[in-house]
Amino acid sequence: MDGCKFILIISGIALFLACVFTVLRNEAKEEQEITVGGKKIQVEVARTAKAQYLGLSNREELCGDCGMLFVYPDQKVRFFVMRDMNFPLDIVWISGNKIVKIDREALPEGKNPTSAYQSRSAVDLVLEVNGGFCDANNIGEGDEVLFW
Repeated sequence: MDGCKFILIISGIALFLACVFTVLRNEAKEEQEITVGGKKIQVEVARTAKAQYLGLSNREELCGDCGMLFVYPDQKVRFFVMRDMNFPLDIVWISGNKIVKIDREALPEGKNPTSAYQSRSAVDLVLEVNGGFCDANNIGEGDEVLFW
């Protein structure tokens, strides 16, 4: 096999592998629009244990009307930490389609967080948005969450 054919084959394999990696990396990324207390929010949905563990960790920012929605298959008391976060969050605890609690302005922590946040009752959804978002948009306990 001459050098040109070899380089062409290797380049083709590399391109194929790059495409496969990109598809696999983005496959789990699910986005959806929800409405919370009348405010539309574009959310990244975290359904898998890995996505839920990573959450918004190590991100530099979150757009003003964006969030992450953690979806669980059952209702339980949930616990969250601010591991490797770079900005404060409002943590919105949701049961069914109603907000049952909001932890406002949860502060970023490093690799070994010491603060834990928890729902006061069983929830099946948790929404993370920028710190101050709920106050700025008049979102509170009892507000309805609508899914599109």
